[in-house]
Amino acid sequence: MIKLKQVTTVLLIALLMLAVLPSQVHAHRMLIEQDGEMLLVRYDDNTIASRATLRLYQDNEMVWEGNVDEDGRVRPPVPFSRAVADDGLGHRATYIPGEVQRDLPRPLAAAVGVSFFMFVASLGHFINVKKNKMKKG
Repeated sequence: MIKLKQVTTVLLIALLMLAVLPSQVHAHRMLIEQDGEMLLVRYDDNTIASRATLRLYQDNEMVWEGNVDEDGRVRPPVPFSRAVADDGLGHRATYIPGEVQRDLPRPLAAAVGVSFFMFVASLGHFINVKKNKMKKG
């Protein structure tokens, strides 16, 4: 039977590793931003996505496809209602003009993820304790 102290120790070690080793994590999101008449495709760590392909859609029909320049920029040659960028490495971003993107800050997202796993561990412990009480009683 896993004891609460063991679960707590494992979670504290995981949190410590998360706090100490953030530079070892290379995951990032791709973003598309309007910059005047240009569209800028970059990652959330401000690295330029110079290998990205951009597709422009108007009413769910693709009207243009092309690559961004070495600065991650492209001037849309046609009107569009949605832009989709893909770097061919698994990153994909969508931009809709006029729509405000609301994302959770990374520390908050990490805290929510850790809280979820702590909840699952606590629930498992609670169920295990309740089963053992029923067997003894």
